[in-house]
Amino acid sequence: RMRVRDFSNRLRDQHYSNYQDIPPALSEFYHNIPFVQLEPVNGEWRSFNHSYWYMGNDFVSRMASAAAVDPAELQDPNFELSSSSSQKRNMAYMYENTFRYMLPAFAAVLSLYEEQVNSFGFFVRTLVICNCVLNSILISILAYTIFSAFQSFAHKLNHPYKCSCFALFVPRETSKCFYKFYQAQETEMLLMDDEDAQHRQLEQDLLDQNTEGQGQDQFGGGADAP
Repeated sequence: RMRVRDFSNRLRDQHYSNYQDIPPALSEFYHNIPFVQLEPVNGEWRSFNHSYWYMGNDFVSRMASAAAVDPAELQDPNFELSSSSSQKRNMAYMYENTFRYMLPAFAAVLSLYEEQVNSFGFFVRTLVICNCVLNSILISILAYTIFSAFQSFAHKLNHPYKCSCFALFVPRETSKCFYKFYQAQETEMLLMDDEDAQHRQLEQDLLDQNTEGQGQDQFGGGADAP
């Protein structure tokens, strides 16, 4: 009985809280969509159509009444409506409507809330994608404008002065890295120049030797002629 009463109180509070914060898209469902339920009237069960708001309130009120039923009365297997108390009739009402009508109604409203959440999620994803695309376009336009303008005045810059200022203003560790890099490049270029000079000198020596050899052959041939 305590569990039934506690459940009825929580269900009542939740139903009222949902109604207070009802989205506009669910207002039609709460007020105008008919739901069938069975009610004990004049000793018999009759079918009625009620709105979801009314049916939820009626269900929790009857559940609270069923929680007050006398345990001795529950021991009687006779559930005749005409001979049962109002508390026992309300318990019979719960048996007749909970699985047949109430749970499908709760499932229907839950699916509508899920549709609202999914719709909001789709809207948020679309908004994020549009913002990303717009920001990408703006960044691309800004970058193109900066590079286009840079080409028009880059040749007018005082490059030695700017490079010297850049080397002075960067951190010491960074300037050391720049210095090592350019020193290695300069050393490599000097080595390449030395190799080219040695190669040219070797070619010149070979050319001189060939010229001297041809001169000696001509001189020797002229001496043997008489």
